[in-house]
Amino acid sequence: MKKFAIPVLRFGFIIGAGIVLLICATVLPELAEFYAKIAPEWAYLKYPLLAAIYFTLIPFMAAVFFAMKLTFIIQRREEFSEDAVFCLKAVRICALVLAIMYITGTVILSRLVDISPPIGLLVLLIILASVMVGSFAGILEELLRKVIGYKEEIELTV
Repeated sequence: MKKFAIPVLRFGFIIGAGIVLLICATVLPELAEFYAKIAPEWAYLKYPLLAAIYFTLIPFMAAVFFAMKLTFIIQRREEFSEDAVFCLKAVRICALVLAIMYITGTVILSRLVDISPPIGLLVLLIILASVMVGSFAGILEELLRKVIGYKEEIELTV
C-alpha cells in the first residue's frame, strides 16, 4: 500500500492541475461570454476578470509544482531535509498569496458591481481552501523544522 501512495498522490496533483487548466482554457471564456450577454452591465469586466483569474493560476501552479517536488523528496527518503522544509514553505506562501489575490479581487469587484451569491460562494470556497492548505503547510513546516532539529541533536550526541 505504501508503495502506491506517492504515485497516486502525484497522479492526483497532475489530474487536479489538468482539470483546472482545462476549465480555464475552455469553460471560463464561454462562461464570461455567457455572462456578458445576459448581464450587459458586466460586459466591460469580461476581459479584466478573465485576466485576473488567469493571473491566479501562477501561484496555484507553483504550489502544485512544489507539492510534486516534495513527493520526489519523500520518495528519495530525504523527507527530513531543508529541501522538504523549503517546499512546504513555498506551498504555504503560494496558498496564502492565492487567498490574498482572491480577497483583493472580491473587494474590488464588489465595489464595481453586485456579486451574485453563487459566484460569492465559489470565491469564498477558494479562499477557505487556500487558507486551509496554507495553514496546514505551515504547521507541517514547523513540525518538520523541529524534527530536523531533534535529528541534528541526536546525531551530535551519538
